[in-house]
Amino acid sequence: MEFGFLDSYDPGGLGKASVFSLSYRWKRYGTPYFNSLNFKPGFGSKYFKTIWKDEKKREKLIEARHNKKPNTDSV
Repeated sequence: MEFGFLDSYDPGGLGKASVFSLSYRWKRYGTPYFNSLNFKPGFGSKYFKTIWKDEKKREKLIEARHNKKPNTDSV
């Protein structure tokens, strides 16, 4: 990604692999027209415990995985 050969298509996370697509940005590398991109990985399983402890991150994770807000009603 740094040199323009690949672009991130889907960052993956929690059991889902990252997906990349081929890019032709490398043709502009070293010119003022080159756009540098940084890879932002998804939440991997090794970070699950850390994410789950943080209430805001946990809500984002639930929304992303299930496309809905978490149920906060008490039983």
